[in-house]
Amino acid sequence: KHYDNIANLKKVKVPTLFTTGEFDEARPETVHRLSQMVKDAEFVVIPDAAHYTLNDNRPAVVAAIQAFLEKQ
Repeated sequence: KHYDNIANLKKVKVPTLFTTGEFDEARPETVHRLSQMVKDAEFVVIPDAAHYTLNDNRPAVVAAIQAFLEKQ
């Protein structure tokens, strides 16, 4: 309930992709803010999706992951 590990985001040293659904419980503005705490992280909002993005919009999730991996 009170767990907070945000301070450790700055320790992440690997390519990182943050995704969230357009209508996710993890609101896009919150996930975007968290992604900015990881150096060189990428952030993608999956359109027409809630928290279960793979179920809601699988093609967009796969495209986001593929694009991210192609840059690595």
